[in-house]
Amino acid sequence: MDKDQELTKLVEQLLNTYTKKLSGEYQRAYNSMRDTIYKYVNKYAIDGKLTRSEMYKYNRFQKLQAQLLNEIKTLQLTNTPQVSAYLVDQYQLNYFYSGYILETNYQVKLAYGNIARSSISKGILTPMSKISLKSNKEAIQRKIQTSLIQSIAQGEGIRDLTARIKKDLETNANKAVDIARTETTRVCNSAKQDSYEHAGNMGLKLNKRWVSSLDSVTRESHQDMDGETVGMDEKFSNGLMYPGDQSGPPEETINCRCPMIAVLDGYEDVNEFRRARGTDGKNEVIPNMTYKEWQNARVG
Repeated sequence: MDKDQELTKLVEQLLNTYTKKLSGEYQRAYNSMRDTIYKYVNKYAIDGKLTRSEMYKYNRFQKLQAQLLNEIKTLQLTNTPQVSAYLVDQYQLNYFYSGYILETNYQVKLAYGNIARSSISKGILTPMSKISLKSNKEAIQRKIQTSLIQSIAQGEGIRDLTARIKKDLETNANKAVDIARTETTRVCNSAKQDSYEHAGNMGLKLNKRWVSSLDSVTRESHQDMDGETVGMDEKFSNGLMYPGDQSGPPEETINCRCPMIAVLDGYEDVNEFRRARGTDGKNEVIPNMTYKEWQNARVG
């Protein structure tokens, strides 16, 4: 398998491991919330329902709400330190694997040295990243509060209340995964940019190439950019230094999954294969082609 494609595969494996753990945390939070609600139903329900008359006695509603919201606080993988640790892993993988690709492809030694995790983590989360993480956690807290109030006000049973909570958590979990994917693209390509610049400082003249994700949900502007090649210190035609660059507008960065690769200046290093998402949702290795060629082959 082509080395760039192997790196893409490793990035996806790391992301999948992270998102599976994230989903597991949300499931654990739901199970705990459900058990808490069952306890309140067993103690205070009338005909299987948590009524306003009973729940507003002795601060029962406030206590139940506090217990449910406390579960949100325990979602570790939505907290800044844990997200940062995951992104540092992705940065290191992409920085050093890109160096490996360059050294083995062009048979040069580029003097890559160790980078302390602490120095990477200091700048790994941008202000916008932190705002997204915070706002997502605040959103689920507000939603749980609203669902609890509405359910009790409408005299719903335990099935309806737990269904509300489950839907709220699933919606928020999906948002958390979207944030993780967007951040992954940004950090991976930022690491490549840094790695390529290091190689340039060591005398290797490189350009960088935008490689669009081959699937039906790739935004049209990125479809058109597939294969676009610019100098290492230049921006692509959409104004980004690399895919996911948060200096650009949200419509160019949110949920972007496009990677970039390095190309030796004056030498067309055309990969024999690239990866695409198949109709079954899984990635597959296919002969190298542009996005438009792939689209024509798939949909005619």
